[in-house]
Amino acid sequence: MSPATIELVQQLRVDLMIELGSCCARCGDPAFELLEINHVDGRPWSPRRTSRLQRVLTYWREYRSGVRLNLLCRPCNAQDGGGRRYA
Repeated sequence: MSPATIELVQQLRVDLMIELGSCCARCGDPAFELLEINHVDGRPWSPRRTSRLQRVLTYWREYRSGVRLNLLCRPCNAQDGGGRRYA
C-alpha cells in the first residue's frame, strides 16, 4: 500500500471514530489507539478477507446505511464479542 493510501485509510478511520463518539461506548475510555469499531449486532463479513482500505470503506457504507456501529476499547470489545458467531 502506498504512503498516500495508508494516510487516507487512517484519516477515514479517524473521521468515522469521531462520528461514533471518540470513546469506548462501554467504559468511556478515550484512548484512541485502543478503540475498535464494533458491530452492535455482529457483522456478516470477515475483515480478514479485505484490505484495510476496503474495510474502512465498508464501515463507512454500513454507517451511512444505518448499521449499528459503536466504538469499544480492546478489552471491552474482547468481552463483547466473546462466544459470538459471525457469518
